[in-house]
Amino acid sequence: MIICKTKENGPMGSAVTEEEVHATVGDRSQPISMPSLSSDSKPTAACTSSFHQRPQVSGDAGDSCSGSGARDAGEHDGRGLENPRQPLHEQTTVVINTSPVMSNPSTAMLQIVLESFRHVPGLQECRTIIIFDGYKVAQKPKHKSGVITSEQGALYEEYMCAVEGLVVSDAAFARCTTVRLKERVGFGWALRAGVRRVTTPTVLVMQHDFLFVRHVDLEPLVHVIRSPDAGVNYLSLLSSSTLNYAAQVVTRYQLKLGNLVRPLHDLLPVRDERQGAVSGCLVPLLFWYDKPHVASTEYYWEHVFNTGVLRKGDFIEDVWGQQMLADIKRHGLQEHAKYGTFIYDDGPVDPRTGFGGTPAIRHIDGRRFLTSEQKVARYGITLNELRIEAA
Repeated sequence: MIICKTKENGPMGSAVTEEEVHATVGDRSQPISMPSLSSDSKPTAACTSSFHQRPQVSGDAGDSCSGSGARDAGEHDGRGLENPRQPLHEQTTVVINTSPVMSNPSTAMLQIVLESFRHVPGLQECRTIIIFDGYKVAQKPKHKSGVITSEQGALYEEYMCAVEGLVVSDAAFARCTTVRLKERVGFGWALRAGVRRVTTPTVLVMQHDFLFVRHVDLEPLVHVIRSPDAGVNYLSLLSSSTLNYAAQVVTRYQLKLGNLVRPLHDLLPVRDERQGAVSGCLVPLLFWYDKPHVASTEYYWEHVFNTGVLRKGDFIEDVWGQQMLADIKRHGLQEHAKYGTFIYDDGPVDPRTGFGGTPAIRHIDGRRFLTSEQKVARYGITLNELRIEAA
């Protein structure tokens, strides 16, 4: 049974909000097995939403959020790598933003994303913070702006309750914490609400409609970001749109990355025993993408969120990303160093093309995603029938 209420007293006598209750219940020390996705998870009958009345942590986006809000207690002490043998869950936290989509109240899309964590060693043991953005109600929906109909709002409420139910009942969500925002704030401020709860030196930013499609070794990437001499603040994972990125930069901006492409093993801390075993290169990225990436928590807070650049409703890539690109185009590639953004290309790089790896992540388009059952109900035709017609 899912009971939506606040505990009066938690550990050490502190007040425990609902999201902290979920973190306590969900953080079970047991092996994680992936859920079957043969049927959609449904909210229990006892789950009654109290979306607008739920307690918020002071400074939450949508409450009294400003560009210089305080971090939570327990803030990490910078990014220094004292012990390269630390398990991944002590070094990074996952933040997933989610918002109303066509497939609500189904939790299948989010389950698929979490299931894909199996491709990344150690990621299933990392704490995952799921941020539910709020929404606005109108007769005509505009999903990118968080505007939906009252019927869609009811489905989204069911979806949030269903996910909260999985946190307390499903092993795949055992490390998850959920946070509901009381109003629609958009991707940037919703992510800010997640990052302010991160106490590890790095954060893996995910979206509810991106998944891993192959093996990725995240640990050396975290080590490079934590190395004070590497100058790396952000590492994007390869996607179909960033393959052959060095050639794209030449075509679009008439800039040559050349010697700025750096072998990963050259940037690892010398005391990292795996230094000789890793492969791949870091290709300078001239744009801050919102798509999945691992980054310095400190850099995110001090340089992205704490500058007053982002406003409620903004996507980070539409504001910070465009500002960064304009800066580099105007003043040259030397300006890239202050951003420290790279793509991790883990394939042998062909010097003629500037890339060598294959996509590590894939976009499944949350605005159009439907389960097989939902497609049948909506279109009256099965996926196999669609394939036959297409052939």
